[in-house]
Amino acid sequence: MAIDELLTVLEREAEAEAARLTATAEAEALAIEREATARVERDRAAAVERLALTEAGLTRRALASAERRHRERTLAARAAAIDRVFAAARSRLDRLPLERWRDRLGDLVAETMRYLEERPCLLECRPEAAALVETLLAGRIGVRVAPAPTAAPGILGRTEDGVVTVDNTLPERLGRDRAELAIALAARMEEATGAVG
Repeated sequence: MAIDELLTVLEREAEAEAARLTATAEAEALAIEREATARVERDRAAAVERLALTEAGLTRRALASAERRHRERTLAARAAAIDRVFAAARSRLDRLPLERWRDRLGDLVAETMRYLEERPCLLECRPEAAALVETLLAGRIGVRVAPAPTAAPGILGRTEDGVVTVDNTLPERLGRDRAELAIALAARMEEATGAVG
């Protein structure tokens, strides 16, 4: 074989090897590109999912915060309304004429005397109720009735030694029952408004 033929064969083999290496390199480059594209797509999908989860979490937190603020405002408004109701009731009780509570007077006197335990005492009441209270106490020794123009409707009793005071005035009784009444009033307000929660 002549040198020219050998050089031609070597040249063809080199070209074939170069073509094979180029094809292999191109195939590897294509595989790397596909893997990189797939990795980018996986990373993008994971980032989108993380973003969606973050947004969902933020949305849930914002919604929970808004619901909490709404509930706080609702409860504050309800508490203010209850305060206004009790203030109005107390004001009305302070001015309540005797004819509106006369039928309760006997119970108020008896209850007051029970707590004073038959000790010498003073019962304070409105002037228009004093004669009725004295009639209810007829025969009791050591009990004095003191009409007081500024007294609230009801009876205020004190032992003479000042150790025991029984405030059985209507405004005070309202104050003692306030917690229970406020719960019932709040429940009725919630029913009336159809509030949830």
